[in-house]
Amino acid sequence: MTVRSGAGKFLRENLLLIATLLGVVLGIGLGIGLYFAKPGDTLLLWIGFPGELVLRAFKLLILPLVVSCVINITASSSIKANGTMGGLAMLYIVTTNLIGALLGLLFVVLIQPGSSDQEGGGSGGGGGGGEPPSQTVYTPQLQNGSTVFVRQNGTSRGMNILGALFVSVLFGLATSAMGSRSAETFREFFDAVTRATILLLSKVIWCLPLGLMSLIAKSLAEVQDMEQTFISLGTFIGTVVAALTINQFIVHLAMFLAFARRNPFPFYWKMMKAYLVAFSANSSVSALPVMLECADNAGLRPRISRFILPLCCNTNSDGSCAYIAASVTFLAQLTGTPLSFGNYILIVFLAGVSGLSLPSVPSSSIIVIIGILSNLGIPDAGVSLLYTGEFILDRLRTGCNTWSHCTCAAAMDARIPQSDAEKAESTVFVEEGGVTSNNSRDGDVHSDPAQRIETSETTERHDRGDSVDSDAVPLERSGKEPPSAITSVQV
Repeated sequence: MTVRSGAGKFLRENLLLIATLLGVVLGIGLGIGLYFAKPGDTLLLWIGFPGELVLRAFKLLILPLVVSCVINITASSSIKANGTMGGLAMLYIVTTNLIGALLGLLFVVLIQPGSSDQEGGGSGGGGGGGEPPSQTVYTPQLQNGSTVFVRQNGTSRGMNILGALFVSVLFGLATSAMGSRSAETFREFFDAVTRATILLLSKVIWCLPLGLMSLIAKSLAEVQDMEQTFISLGTFIGTVVAALTINQFIVHLAMFLAFARRNPFPFYWKMMKAYLVAFSANSSVSALPVMLECADNAGLRPRISRFILPLCCNTNSDGSCAYIAASVTFLAQLTGTPLSFGNYILIVFLAGVSGLSLPSVPSSSIIVIIGILSNLGIPDAGVSLLYTGEFILDRLRTGCNTWSHCTCAAAMDARIPQSDAEKAESTVFVEEGGVTSNNSRDGDVHSDPAQRIETSETTERHDRGDSVDSDAVPLERSGKEPPSAITSVQV
């Protein structure tokens, strides 16, 4: 009975994941069968019809989701109220998001996982031996007519994500600067829009398994070289893993050393539990209580950790930004769409800024990828192929995001000076033969809360001539937030 109930609970909690994986497997199998069957265009159109409906539903929700999230984040009063700490935190978040997007793009541009060797071989194969190709030369003739100038539109149809982001940031900053009741009402309106859009998205996402099966089957049936397609997908997955590894173990360590200026390995070891929870739950928001607990054990000040970590869970997504930029560039290579240097800059910027407003839903990066593809005019027919490696890549970038949250909290704890109130309320730790300050770092701070007592109580007991019991139960200060308290998280 216990095993059966446990299996039922597992199925209920992971039903969408299981259905999505099943849709991917069925789509690959159906696509391989259709590839060898060579069906007509009409049949392929009907096979891809359910997936096209799901894609259009995602496109419908992209613009209101991005606009409402960006306005809600930039208009948040908590960032303004915390002054220097909020400004430094947002500077760190935006910088790491852009660095992550740049890493993802550079790895795909250098490795070229979506480029086919057939294109390069076809162009260079005719330059060997043999006679040179013949060429027809036309002699110029006088024009017997007039020149007609045709006006061409310099714009292209698509979603203007960049303009929407710019206007949303302006409105959010203006709302934050107002600070009145009407500004709070304005922010609450867009908060309600965000929640309503996420609710609709959570309903639409249940159609994802059927849509994936449809899109993957249609995409594989239309490819010219099945083997080359799977090689490109495998190379792309390895490229993203390499970019996330560099970002997590080099960029984050460099950030930690630059700001905290101490040995990073004891700190990251104490935050390992939060990383594992985020990796398994596939959500950094779900791991927030564990992150706060690990931050207390690592010696971070509660005033810092309880502001920085919830803020990072909503805005800091450098791992997701790396994946978004890499995916857009990969799909451009796969579809043969040329990209200029300006397009690369736009991809990095859009991926970095979009990382500030990713919703807390599974595979939310795919939604942003669709919007950027539409903005750049890149065909989105190959988006379904990204889901073949989504199971592991989604968890890897979630873990990378969690690592970045912890690094930001440690950096702010090292750079934000301790206030007078914190110095007055500092707790002392009684050890064998001495007292150590709460400002001690990883190796010097007691992890056992039973050894914590108040300064005033210790002084009073010494005045009475009583001995201090190091195993005494800690006395909590009135009005102080307990370490396990969690600030509200806006999702």
